[in-house]
Amino acid sequence: MKAASVFEEYVAKIDRAYRTGKATEHTYRGALTDLIAALLPDTVVLNEPKRIACGAPDLIITRAKLPVAFIEAKDIGEGDLDGRFDDGRFICGGGY
Repeated sequence: MKAASVFEEYVAKIDRAYRTGKATEHTYRGALTDLIAALLPDTVVLNEPKRIACGAPDLIITRAKLPVAFIEAKDIGEGDLDGRFDDGRFICGGGY
């Protein structure tokens, strides 16, 4: 599948969920997981992985069983991440 159609599908899924008026941050994670898996087929994307030394990332991306990325998802409209780097969730990379 071409990247453009992968993104179009992602946006359509998010839009459908958002329009219900009942979606939360967790609602959108399935679509995000699908998007990442489609774009990075040699990885495994896991929603709500086990807690780690630095906390509980929302998603973890692994390749060959090694973590390559951790994602903190936010709800639509929750605002940007300004000022959130001080809480430790974003600066603990070496501890993963």
